[in-house]
Amino acid sequence: MSKAMARPRHVDIPGETILLELPESLAGAIRDALGGRPFRVLRHWFGNTADAYLLALEPGTPRLVLKVARTGHSLRDDIEALRRAATLAPAGVVPAIVGAFASDAACLVEYIPGLSPAVYLRRRSARAGLAADIVAALQAYHTALGCAFGDFHPENVTVRRNGVSLLDPGFPDQHGRAEREPPMVTDLGLWVHAIASNVVTYVVRGPCGALRMLSLAVDVAACGCREAGADPAQVLEVADRHMNDLRESQWPRDRVTALVAGRPALWWLKRRIRRAAVSTSP
Repeated sequence: MSKAMARPRHVDIPGETILLELPESLAGAIRDALGGRPFRVLRHWFGNTADAYLLALEPGTPRLVLKVARTGHSLRDDIEALRRAATLAPAGVVPAIVGAFASDAACLVEYIPGLSPAVYLRRRSARAGLAADIVAALQAYHTALGCAFGDFHPENVTVRRNGVSLLDPGFPDQHGRAEREPPMVTDLGLWVHAIASNVVTYVVRGPCGALRMLSLAVDVAACGCREAGADPAQVLEVADRHMNDLRESQWPRDRVTALVAGRPALWWLKRRIRRAAVSTSP
């Protein structure tokens, strides 16, 4: 959905309140897709180009996620990627799409319960196992669709009881795509950058948690390069391109984040990823 999806805001409001904020035709299409059943919104995510709402219908009914594009934007790429993945990828790798509405301005998607990597690591210690599971899910996606996930960062990973699911697939944009670039290189480069650029957030939540997430970045990058035969130098080059984009952002906060925290964290990660790649090479 967005390269910078905020943490979910927990709410509890009637679904009709949300529908009244949408164009009448779109709200009507969503009501029809839900069979007119009432629902409540339990969480709300704010993205750069779209918002997402976790919907709870009557008891015993699976929860759904409603994604609504902001004015002037579209979910076309997201919807196409989900539809292709539903046909080609193994079950559970990505959420199933339930329906799309109003020229791809909104869609309903299966909700996959689980823990974010940060929460999982706070409750458990199987960091190496988690990295392998994340890479396995990513490889399954690459093998099935033949392209990069396109928005691969920790907020788009959920850890289930029996594996890992990837949320919000898309198509690579200018932040990590180069012609004929291997999909694993594209996605791992974004992964490394995403953790480096959010290191301040991780530190605020707890220094130990920040160290765990930085270590997870190294583990996933090293495991992904090893399993896919990817070049770690290419992965780090993609991460650098991301960080350069952040440094040149129009938003002063992004530029400060890149210079004060993102760049030092990326330097730390690059050293350890290179070291891990050497130690695991034949």
